[in-house]
Amino acid sequence: TSPYASAYGDVARSKNILIDNQELRFGPSVAINSLLNVAGNLTIQNSNGYVNMLAGGEIELTGNWINNKGTAGFAEGLGTVEEIGTAVQNIITVSSTEAFNNLIINNTSNLNNGVTLLKNATVAGVFTLIDGRVLTTQSTLLTVINNVTTAVVGGATNTYVNGPMARWTAGTGDYNFPVGKPTGPYRVYRPAIIAPASAGAT
Repeated sequence: TSPYASAYGDVARSKNILIDNQELRFGPSVAINSLLNVAGNLTIQNSNGYVNMLAGGEIELTGNWINNKGTAGFAEGLGTVEEIGTAVQNIITVSSTEAFNNLIINNTSNLNNGVTLLKNATVAGVFTLIDGRVLTTQSTLLTVINNVTTAVVGGATNTYVNGPMARWTAGTGDYNFPVGKPTGPYRVYRPAIIAPASAGAT
């Protein structure tokens, strides 16, 4: 935490970050809207590395998200992670699932695997698509566990989930699944809208 952070809009910039035997913490002693822009990879090392976003904050990342510690290495809290790369970005963890609060996809590579999940990922807040495709598979599934209809934002011909995704539901409204397929004979952005028959349906 820098005593001069507020003078610079609570924004910090860095190249590759390796968090090893240290804690990277956002708030409460700094503004909860603090922004860390990482022009490279963010790596949580498997010793005592720890990213603490319990109070909020945002990480803008141009490289890979690498969590070598797993669940104990990242507290997503109220935080936001935004993928803003211009090449392929991987989300990697040694756990079976990486849990995010808010996840924003803004990858301008125009590649079919602009952001690639190498393990399962969950989003407990809002999943937002601005630019870029997210590559998923049945074994590297993206699941939005926030069960409100508005927990998924965006989706267009240039930004969608290239593969399966799952959503939790708790109502009878329209749940958007912004999916598509950029290869093969049926290349198209084809979102699915699902309206559960009852509030208890999943």
